[in-house]
Amino acid sequence: AYAHRFSLRAVLRGLGWPGLGVAVFFAIDAFSTVLAFSNTSVANANLIFSVTPFVAAPIAWLWLREAAGWRTLLAAGLCAVGVLIMVSSSYGTSSIIGDAYAMCAVLAFAFAILLIRRFPQTDMLAAVWVSSLLAALCSFPFASPWGHGALDYSLMVTFGAVEYALAAVLFTLGARFIPAAQSTLIVLLEVVLGPFWVWWLLNEVPGSATLIGGSLILVTLTVHTLHDLRASHWRQTPPP
Repeated sequence: AYAHRFSLRAVLRGLGWPGLGVAVFFAIDAFSTVLAFSNTSVANANLIFSVTPFVAAPIAWLWLREAAGWRTLLAAGLCAVGVLIMVSSSYGTSSIIGDAYAMCAVLAFAFAILLIRRFPQTDMLAAVWVSSLLAALCSFPFASPWGHGALDYSLMVTFGAVEYALAAVLFTLGARFIPAAQSTLIVLLEVVLGPFWVWWLLNEVPGSATLIGGSLILVTLTVHTLHDLRASHWRQTPPP
């Protein structure tokens, strides 16, 4: 009974089509993220990833009829302009492929979030496990897992089992104790610091289009998040 409960068939049956959809979209997101970082700058990829909430908002309005305020729609439009400015310098170059993979990851993650909203009973632990399996299976034909040095293998293990997993667990635990707007503001640090670390350690200097478009995205995200944080504070403050 124990083996049957934790078999792959039992997990898939328990997920149903909404859970499988979440797993597929998460797998596409993971696969596209790796390809994005391999084909465009870290600055471009990180800043494009940051517009995910504003991509999800209009899709949620069209599909789930979730009301989106005019500030959110305005922010989505400004972020779209910022992304267009950023990728304008990539047209005709190989990095446009990486930017396209980044947008594919954004769309996949947005649709996964929308499925979770639509079907909140989805077993997220099982969906993430299946998505990891799917991503590994899709990546294996393009991978060269053998013949690397000890340092490469240690970096892979550190990223997959420690850095990625630990960051996800800590963020999930921390998000339970602070307002959503505040957690979103903290996530902005990744968008800002990611390109900085790569510039400092790998000397990858962002281009002018990335700086202009990225600045527009960061200012839009910061203003929108601070507004949400202020609104959340006023809602939680009892009247005198």
